[in-house]
Amino acid sequence: MSNPMPTQLFGTKLRSLRMQQGLTLQQLAHKLGLTAHGYISELEAGKKAPTLDFVLGVARLFKLSTDQLLKDELELPEHSIAQTQPDSLAFIERPPTADEIERLRLMLSTFQDGSGMVKAGPSTLPGWRDFERVVSTVLLGEAPENKAVFDVLLQDRAKPQLRYGLSCKMRSELHRVTRPQRDGRVTIEESNSAGEFKAAIRAQGITDAEYHLRAQEIGLTLLEVIKQRKERASIYNNGTVDIEHSYYLVLLWSRRGSYQLFQFSLHMPQADTLHWYYPHPESRHLNGDDADANRIFEWYPDSGGQLKYYPHATEAVWQSDIFHLEPLNHVKGYGLAEKAATYFPEAWYKGKELGDRS
Repeated sequence: MSNPMPTQLFGTKLRSLRMQQGLTLQQLAHKLGLTAHGYISELEAGKKAPTLDFVLGVARLFKLSTDQLLKDELELPEHSIAQTQPDSLAFIERPPTADEIERLRLMLSTFQDGSGMVKAGPSTLPGWRDFERVVSTVLLGEAPENKAVFDVLLQDRAKPQLRYGLSCKMRSELHRVTRPQRDGRVTIEESNSAGEFKAAIRAQGITDAEYHLRAQEIGLTLLEVIKQRKERASIYNNGTVDIEHSYYLVLLWSRRGSYQLFQFSLHMPQADTLHWYYPHPESRHLNGDDADANRIFEWYPDSGGQLKYYPHATEAVWQSDIFHLEPLNHVKGYGLAEKAATYFPEAWYKGKELGDRS
C-alpha cells in the first residue's frame, strides 16, 4: 500500500505559490480547471490530502517537479524561497505563520480587560484602532503619521528605505461571509473624505443638482480619487511604499465572538465596467453594481463621504480560519478598578484599606 500524500507541507507550499503570483483562491481554481475554490482552501489549511492529478496540475502550472511540492527536504526554487523564510515579511512575501496568527489572537484578547474600543456588557472587545496596534506590534511595523492610505508600514529588510503598506479594516459583519443565505461579501470602508470627493466632482463640472443625471461620471471620479491617493504614496511617484505589494487586511467579527482575517489586493474593479446609479429619485447615496447586479460600491456623500467597497470573500489573496478570543479567566472583573487592582495589587489594597478606616 502506498503512503498517503503529505497534507500540511503541500498546503503551505501551495498557498505560498499562490500568494507569490498574487492569485485569489478563485483565480487559482480557474487556472487549474476547477469550478469552485473550496477544495483548494481545504488543501491550504492541511485539512485534505491532494490527489495525484491535482499535484500534477499544480506542478505544470508553476513549472515545478512533484518532488519539490511534496518532499520535506526539497525547497521551492529560489524565486519562492522568500515565501517560506521565517524572517521574510508576513502578508507581503508569504502567508502569516500559525505562531503569528496566535500572537495576533492573544493580543486582541487583551482588549477584553476594559481597554478595548467596543463595549460588551461589563467588559470590552477590540475595535479598529486596537486592531491596527496589534498588527503593527506583531509584524514589527510602524504607524505612519499620514494615514491617508495605510495604517501600518513594514520595512523591507534588504532595502530599508522601502516600505510595504497594510490598510487595516475591521467590521462586525462576519455573518455576511459565514451564513449561506448572505452575499459572501466583505466590507472595506475605503474612505471618509467627503470634501476630497466633492471637490473632484466639481472639477468635472458636475453641480449638486446634476448628481442624479451624471451618476456614471461620478462613479468614475470617485475611484479615480482613490487611485490617485494610492499613487501619491508609491515609490514611482517619489513616495516610499511599494503599492504593488501592499494590501488590505480586514478583520471581520461577530457578536458571538468569532473572528476571521481576510487579505485583499489593493486593485479594484475598473470603474467603467460598473453600473453607477441612485436607487430612487430622492436617494442621496450612489450604488455601483457589476454586470450580475452585485453591489460592489456604495458612496454616502452626506455621511462623512463614506465610500464602501464590497469584494467577495473568494477574491481574498489569503484568509485565516475562524478564531475566538482567549477568555480572561484570571481577571475577576473588568474596568478601571479591576485593572488597577490586578496590575498594582499591593498599592491598590493598601489604599483601599486606608480608605475603609477613614
